[in-house]
Amino acid sequence: MKSLLERNFVGLQIPATWLAHPGAVETLAPVLDVVQKAGRPVLVHPGPVAPADREMPAWCPAVVDYPAQLQAAW
Repeated sequence: MKSLLERNFVGLQIPATWLAHPGAVETLAPVLDVVQKAGRPVLVHPGPVAPADREMPAWCPAVVDYPAQLQAAW
């Protein structure tokens, strides 16, 4: 990771699901520490979602699940 940051990588991109609970954050902590020491940003984006069931419209995960993931990660 450190070598990638030294080769002009801007930062780290992770899915919000990687930050959804304290255990996940603890697992990711060493990587986040490297990024922090390098002074680089971390972009958190929505992770995978389950497909909508028959009763929900196809757009529902993008409007409901993605923001919920980001809020949980925050």
